[in-house]
Amino acid sequence: MRICSKAFLLFLGVLLAAELIARVFFAQTLSGRFDYGYAPRAGFVEHADGRVDLVRAGGRRFFPQSFTMHRPADTFRIMVIGDSVPRGKNVASSYAGQLGTLLNDSGIRTESLNLCVPGFGARRKQLVLEQALKYEPSLIILHVNGSNEFEDEREWKRHEEFQSNHPRN
Repeated sequence: MRICSKAFLLFLGVLLAAELIARVFFAQTLSGRFDYGYAPRAGFVEHADGRVDLVRAGGRRFFPQSFTMHRPADTFRIMVIGDSVPRGKNVASSYAGQLGTLLNDSGIRTESLNLCVPGFGARRKQLVLEQALKYEPSLIILHVNGSNEFEDEREWKRHEEFQSNHPRN
C-alpha cells in the first residue's frame, strides 16, 4: 500500500501553488483579514508623497477617498465617523458629502471625508477616531448610537480568538 499516491501528490501540489499565489498576488487584501476592524491603521493607506487613501481593508469598508496627510492651511477639514446611518449610499449623499457641498457653496473651502463603516460600534469607532486625529481635522462629527454594540463585541471576541495559536484558527 502506497502512502503517497499520484493523486495525493497532485492535490498537495495544487494546494501549495494556491497558497503561493495567494501570498504573492493577494497579500495586501489578506492583511488584517482576521482583525475584524480592530487594526488601528486598517483602511488608511499613507503614501510617501503625503497622500492618504481610504480603502476597504482589514474589516473596514470605507468609501474610496483621498486626501493629504496635512490639512491645507486654507481648508476646513471635516471627518464624519459613524456606522451605516451617517455613511449613506455614497459619499455625496452622506452627512459628510452634504455638509461639504453646503460649506463649499457658501464660499468656505471645505474637505469633507466620510469615515463611516456599517456595523461599527463604540470600540471600533474609537480606533477610527484616534487615526483620524492624526490628519489634522478642523471638525469631527462622531455619530453615536447603540444599535451596533452587539456586533462590535462579537467581532472583538473573534479578533481576540484569532490572536492565539489554537489549531481552530
